[in-house]
Order: sequence, then C-alpha cells, then structure tokens
Amino acid sequence: SHYLMADKYMYACKPAAMRPAQIMRAYYGAIFDRLVAEGWRDTSRRIVLSKGEKIFLMLKGFFA
Repeated sequence: SHYLMADKYMYACKPAAMRPAQIMRAYYGAIFDRLVAEGWRDTSRRIVLSKGEKIFLMLKGFFA
C-alpha cells in the first residue's frame, strides 16, 4: 500500500521534479515484486536485476 500511496503523491507533482523518484520507484518496485513472487523464501539471498532490466526500468521511469 505504501507504493500506491507514493504513486498518488508523485503523480500530483510536476513530472520533471519526480523523475528521480519515479526511477527509484520502478527499480525498488521490481525488486519488491520479485521478492513477493518468490514468497520471501530466502531473504538473505540478494535479489538482483539484470543490466537490461535496469536500463528498461530507468527508461520507463524517465518517460513515465
């Protein structure tokens, strides 16, 4: 629910001012989604995104 609340407030602001926050939201949201999909089985294992995924999320956040 915190991500949804952050989205609500971000979209109420000027898009140019929120670009860094949108990029971070996309990146950490993807990590969170992966943790949830894996059922939080092994929280000691680091979740990593591929270089391609990072570039895609950065561009998605930049153009959102």
